[in-house]
Amino acid sequence: MAHLQIPSSVNRILKISVILMFISTVTILVIGFSILGVNNDVKGLNSFLNNAANVQPNFEKSLIMYTERTSGIINYLLELRPNSEEGYVQFISDIEDLGEKLEIDINLQSLGGTKDLGEQADMDFILYEIRFLGSIQDMENFLAAIETLDYFVAVDNIEYRDLKLVLEESVSNSKNIRLILKLFVK
Repeated sequence: MAHLQIPSSVNRILKISVILMFISTVTILVIGFSILGVNNDVKGLNSFLNNAANVQPNFEKSLIMYTERTSGIINYLLELRPNSEEGYVQFISDIEDLGEKLEIDINLQSLGGTKDLGEQADMDFILYEIRFLGSIQDMENFLAAIETLDYFVAVDNIEYRDLKLVLEESVSNSKNIRLILKLFVK
């Protein structure tokens, strides 16, 4: 059998053609995978944009609901803050009534307010010191009862000395519990 001889120029053309076909195949595959990736990214972004379209109105509704609730809470807290001497006297009376109700002999003293103390604060307040002789349970009951009052009050400081040590000292009128309350005022 005789072999067919391909001229060298045709042979070179065939080799170059095969190399070019290989390069074009690889290029087409790379471009195809890139297009698929871009297509998937576009689908993901379109899905995100569709979901994000609902976020703005939902956020605005949530903000309105939050603002309405917050303004209601602020109004309620403002109502809890006395704005006259009558309100301060009523607070003192209510604290003394709590002491009687819980059978605690309290000593209540005003320490002054924001203006008296020369303090800069976001809200004005009056400090009250309450001293009494009692157990930890008495103190907890008293603090729980204060929470039920219709005033905006914060406990600023609590000092407790062991009841047994105070009773052993046998000092008359000694008190082992000292509370500092802030009554927020208008």
